[in-house]
Amino acid sequence: MNNNDLVNALSLPPEQILEFIAHREAHKKVVWTPWRILREVGLATRFEQELEYNDRKLVRKNLADSLEELAEKGILRRRAELHGAGYGEEIGYDYIGSSETSVS
Repeated sequence: MNNNDLVNALSLPPEQILEFIAHREAHKKVVWTPWRILREVGLATRFEQELEYNDRKLVRKNLADSLEELAEKGILRRRAELHGAGYGEEIGYDYIGSSETSVS
């Protein structure tokens, strides 16, 4: 798998992120960040070991954009303070749910 394929594979779309968050939140409350998504879905090791710095930066930005999209739809609430989740300071989000479990 080349780096572009890996970047695309790790850059989960909002629909997949929401499905995973909703499932995980049924068991415990979590502050969601791009790094937390990678860790929780089991992709953090590949992210760190197989991608160059610029590709890691792109994946984190893509995941952050997906989380922000979910916040704009009222499914997540953006936290005012940055959250340190093991990979630097990132914007954190709380799951507040919705009447649907998918993104339209």
